[in-house]
Amino acid sequence: MKTVHVCIHLLLATAIRAQGSIHDTTDTPKTACQAKAQLKAMATKLEGAVKTQSEQIAAALPKFLQLYAAASTEVLTGTQKLMLLLPAAAARLQTASNNLQKYQAAILEASRALTELAGVQQMVAETDAREIAGKPAATAGTWLGNAGMQIKLKDLSGDVPECETLANDLASEKQPKEEVHGTYPITIIHLTKAEDIGAGNDKKGPRICGHSSTSPAQTCQANAGSNTANLLLTPGKLTKPLQTKYQPASASQKAYKAAAKKATDVMPPQKTVEDLLANLHTAQTAAATLIFKASDIEPAELISDTETDQALLQILKPGEKRSKIGDYTEQINELKKNYTQPTKVTTVKNSIRL
Repeated sequence: MKTVHVCIHLLLATAIRAQGSIHDTTDTPKTACQAKAQLKAMATKLEGAVKTQSEQIAAALPKFLQLYAAASTEVLTGTQKLMLLLPAAAARLQTASNNLQKYQAAILEASRALTELAGVQQMVAETDAREIAGKPAATAGTWLGNAGMQIKLKDLSGDVPECETLANDLASEKQPKEEVHGTYPITIIHLTKAEDIGAGNDKKGPRICGHSSTSPAQTCQANAGSNTANLLLTPGKLTKPLQTKYQPASASQKAYKAAAKKATDVMPPQKTVEDLLANLHTAQTAAATLIFKASDIEPAELISDTETDQALLQILKPGEKRSKIGDYTEQINELKKNYTQPTKVTTVKNSIRL
C-alpha cells in the first residue's frame, strides 16, 4: 500500500508537465458553432485519455510477465539484477491500474456531459438562425383578412445543419483565452431576448407598423405612427446570442460558474450549463494523472525508481526502515553502478535474452 501511495504522489507531481490541456487556448468562441466544436474536442480528449491509458496498461502486462520470467531465469545463475527491478515494475503497473479504475467513471461522465452541452449549442445555433417571416404593406382589411394576420417563422431549418461548416466562423479574428484561477474559462453561447426596437426608417424587426402606401418593401417609415392607412410586418428575430464565460469563482472553488449571472431570460438556463460542467474540473485533474506508459516498466526506467532504491537498501542494510533511505543515497548510487546495469529484455523464439 505504501508503494501505491508513493507512486500516486509521483504521478500527481508530474501530471501537469506530462499532459496537455483539454482546452483550446488559441481562441474564444464567438458563435454557438464554435463553442460546439470546442466542447466536442474537449470531450474527445477526456475520452481519449482513458482509452490511451487502458491501451498502455494492456501493452505493459506482457512486458511485466517477460521481465518476471527473465528475473526468474536470472535467479538460477545466482544474480539478482532484474529481480531487484520487479518491485518497482509491479508497483508502477498496480498504481496505473488502480488510478484508471478510480477515475475512469468520472472522466467518462464529464466527457458525456460535454457532448450533451455541445448538442445544446447546436440547437442554439439552429434557433438563432430562425426569424419571423415578414408581410408586405397592405390595407388593414386586406392585411388582416377574415382569419386575422398569422405570425409564423420563415423556416425551421436550412438545407444543411447550421454547424455543418465552420468556414465563416474560422475566418474571424482569434481571441486567445487567459487563465482564471488556474484553469481556462469555457465560453457558452446563450440566446436572450432581442433588443427593443425604436422608431425609424429601417428593417429591424419583427414589428408591425403603419405605411403610407402598399409598397412591397418590408421597411417601416420614420413617421410610421402617422401613416396607418396600410400595415406591414418587418421580418426579424425574437432572440439574440449572448456570449457567457464559465469559470471557477475562486482559487479554492473550482466548479465552473457563469461569470455574469443572468437568472432568467436566457436559453439554455445558466443552471443547466453549470450542472453539466459541475464535474469537469475533477475530471480534468483526474485525466492529468493518467500518464503511465508501457515503457515505464523497461529496466532502464526502473533503475531510478524509489522501489529499486529500497531493494538496494536491503542489500546494504538488511532490515533497515524504508524511511532511512536518505541516509544511504551515496552508497545506493554507487551500488547501482556495479550491481544493476540491465538495459533491455527481449523475447526471441519464446526464450529470454538479456
